Amino acid sequence: MLVEELLHHSPLRLVTAAPQTLVSETAQRMAHYNIGFVVVMDDDDKVVGVLSERDIVKGFGDEEKSIEETVVGDLMTESVISVSPTASVIDTVHIMNTHSIRHLL
Repeated sequence: MLVEELLHHSPLRLVTAAPQTLVSETAQRMAHYNIGFVVVMDDDDKVVGVLSERDIVKGFGDEEKSIEETVVGDLMTESVISVSPTASVIDTVHIMNTHSIRHLL
């Protein structure tokens, strides 16, 4: 089975945020859409990172920050791992296990 076959049947949609968006606003959107991951895109619609639930927890657990002032760019993961829609699901799971990640783009 290919990734594109899974995506074709998935009810999920891509949710994005800008680096300057407040984390509190982004977390509310994540809760609203029941997702654990957003793609961070700049003003030129270029992917510049991702923000996951884990990024938020680590960001606020490591040091004292104000959720009212922290922006997505402060907590996002900049290294993005992606796969082609024509990648096999088995290869994709291997990539996820190798990099210890739960989300791919």
